[in-house]
Amino acid sequence: MIEFISTHLDDNHNTSEFQCGNLALDDWLRRQALRAQRAGISRVTIWSPASSEKQVAAYYSISPAQVVASDGLPRKATGGFSYIPAWLIGKLAVDIQFQGQGIGRDILFDAIETIISAARIGGGRVIIVDPIDERAARWYQQLGFSPFSLGEEPRRQFLLMTKAEASFGGI
Repeated sequence: MIEFISTHLDDNHNTSEFQCGNLALDDWLRRQALRAQRAGISRVTIWSPASSEKQVAAYYSISPAQVVASDGLPRKATGGFSYIPAWLIGKLAVDIQFQGQGIGRDILFDAIETIISAARIGGGRVIIVDPIDERAARWYQQLGFSPFSLGEEPRRQFLLMTKAEASFGGI
């Protein structure tokens, strides 16, 4: 079992060799992630093998967000409000070298735990994701996320903060 170190992205991480099998996610990490973090748009967390702290084995980005009830969230998610404070897991990817080992699930859980901690300070009713394709959409659903509106594009999904806290609240 490989041991990983979790840190925020910085200039020392070698993003140029990261390949997850999706060019958009690879390019975002290489070209936009550090810029987005420095601008306060998102916070990017890197998982590196303990034996190679500059290598990027996996990453995710999170940022505060707001959802409009009319975007298709069910009433149980909106609580009757028109605008719902949320947290967005904007990007999440695992390098091909580390895929198939459960690391994707582990970094998703890390992102959710981080969001729960932030929400305890600043609020938030839902966690949202925008899966990059149908395979990712199914994966998020298997891990407890629900689609905003069935069968509609985009594939945006949500997880109630109360459900997340019930599962991960012991942090």
